[in-house]
Amino acid sequence: MLGTVRTLRRYPVKSMLGEEVAAADVTRRGLRHDRRIALVHRETGKIASAKNPRLWRDLLTLAATVGDAGEAGGAGAGEPPVRIALPDGRTLLATDEKTDAILSELLGAPVRVAHTPPPGATHHRVEPHPGMGPQPCAGVSARVVRPGHVRQGDPVRLGEAESTEGDLN
Repeated sequence: MLGTVRTLRRYPVKSMLGEEVAAADVTRRGLRHDRRIALVHRETGKIASAKNPRLWRDLLTLAATVGDAGEAGGAGAGEPPVRIALPDGRTLLATDEKTDAILSELLGAPVRVAHTPPPGATHHRVEPHPGMGPQPCAGVSARVVRPGHVRQGDPVRLGEAESTEGDLN
């Protein structure tokens, strides 16, 4: 069955609001720059997630965007910067040394920005529901069959999910 890409959204920081993009590179792990950064609780070592709204509901008041390649402020050589917009209108760079303290105060918990997963971190994968049909698939992700580039309006093949047991990426 064929579908059409209507919207592409990426979320550079896990559980923060993200951005709509017209096109994106797709790697074996999904959209490039999607959920590549997370906030980690400094005392428990657990990844902050809006799936636990009692603790982390204020994550959804923050929005993360990816800058252009070649801009200063990226986490590594050639990496574009990730900006975090705060509710008061300020914008932080994820790599700025003050960002951890500002986010900790805003969220009411000691956090640090993690550009690599902490040891033992796990991911929960959402598989597409077989037979969903052509309706919008908000919040559904799928296994990448072939890395490449995708744009809004591109056709996509829809099918039943294959098992990804043991695959955390």
